[in-house]
Amino acid sequence: MTNKKSIFKSVAVVTAFSVATRLFAFLFKVFVSRQFGASVVGVYQMALSFYFFASAVALSGLPTVISRKIAEDEKTGGENVPSLISTALVLSLSSVLPILSVIYPVAFLLPSVFADERVLPLIVIMLPALLSTSIYNVIRSWFWGKRSFLAFSFTEMLEEVLRITFTLIFSLGLIAAVTPLKGLAVGFLVSDIACAVVLFILFLIKKGKFGRIKDVPAVLKPSLPITAMRVFGGVIGAFTAIVIPVLLIKYGMEKSDASATFGRVTGMAMPLLMAPTTLTGALSVVLIPEIATIKHDDKSAMSARIDGSINFAIIIAALFTILYIPLGKEITTFVFKDEFSGVYLSNVALMLYPLGLNQISTSILNSMGLEKKSFFNYAVGAAILMILTLALPKYVGIYAVAIGGAAGSVISSFLNLNALNKKARILDNPKKTALAILLSFPLVALTCLLKNLLFFKIPPFFAIAISGGIPMLLYLAACVAFRIFDITRFYKTTRKKSLKKRDKSKK
Repeated sequence: MTNKKSIFKSVAVVTAFSVATRLFAFLFKVFVSRQFGASVVGVYQMALSFYFFASAVALSGLPTVISRKIAEDEKTGGENVPSLISTALVLSLSSVLPILSVIYPVAFLLPSVFADERVLPLIVIMLPALLSTSIYNVIRSWFWGKRSFLAFSFTEMLEEVLRITFTLIFSLGLIAAVTPLKGLAVGFLVSDIACAVVLFILFLIKKGKFGRIKDVPAVLKPSLPITAMRVFGGVIGAFTAIVIPVLLIKYGMEKSDASATFGRVTGMAMPLLMAPTTLTGALSVVLIPEIATIKHDDKSAMSARIDGSINFAIIIAALFTILYIPLGKEITTFVFKDEFSGVYLSNVALMLYPLGLNQISTSILNSMGLEKKSFFNYAVGAAILMILTLALPKYVGIYAVAIGGAAGSVISSFLNLNALNKKARILDNPKKTALAILLSFPLVALTCLLKNLLFFKIPPFFAIAISGGIPMLLYLAACVAFRIFDITRFYKTTRKKSLKKRDKSKK
């Protein structure tokens, strides 16, 4: 069993690279929004939404299942690992070819689906990246299952760096035949292929091997619920990209304004809103192979991991709530020179709590082999999201996206936590979890007070850093004082098992 030090190190490595990756991606979005405007951002986000939907259909649940199976197989020598990788690669690539053969013949129909006709050329350019993405995802799952978190995280950051590099080359007119908007799509395609090649070479350097294709049902069956869940996510993304601009136009907006509004929300506000998931996602990455190895051994260890993970997700959400509610407009004005996205961010910041809980609880269910339950819970939440997204734009405009997302996450989180509680006793001390949320509210007020005192008296960057940083530090201090995140309990069972194993080896 991995000891305390190695788990902390793994989380730290994944977190560091994830933060760097998201920072690069965020700065890239800042550049695109300033260089080309909100309308271009909106069109690009619509094309990305469609691509991610197609990518989800291509057995996107395979990497999670393969990483878990590799972690389990490593306990008995890892003899089946080469076959697992080969089987996953064949399945993944086989799922892409039908997608391409279906979409390209009907591509001429897509302009009538999207509110902006500029989306179609981008989709046509980007879709071949599905092949390289399939290879990339499966090979990366090999590093994940073997707990090679440095390589796993580095390749994600490399993908973002390559994407930025090639996009700059193609979108800034360095190649005259490519327009800036198409340059974004070409950069996406070329960087995806380059990253898959680099990862494949790294796999061979690390002595990765391929084996005979076997046990296809054993690999395919558990991946289908996760794939279905991600297809739902892709459907929601594509659905939002299609429906929201159309409904905004229907209820009075001009086409360019609808694309710009969609771009402000999805390309400016949402990246900031999703920033906390970088931290909770890092923990999720480490937990999947970890829980996969303890799930049959010790329920107390599992309970400790789950409780610690839930409280960690709550703390991260609270920290960003303290920052975003008072300072949303100031942050986006400073970064993007756009006020609307910041007002939106402030108004929807409370949805960080259900988003974080949903993310961490879904990952835990998948790591325990409860993919069907995870999919069902997600599907219920997704249905709520889609209903509200259709019903509310007439009354709340673009805020329908956030309201639907928050409601869906609340429902899915509740169902996930209920399922986890049946497998292992969780939330032994719910008062601490509630306290973690309640402590954030007075500190939101403190952030507002500091903002009013400092803004227009010192430069915006320092005003944001001071008025947001001090309350966030005070919140962390309060969490330590009230022992909301009990690190000792989180890892003590693992430590005991590690010592027992060491004693057995000595004997």
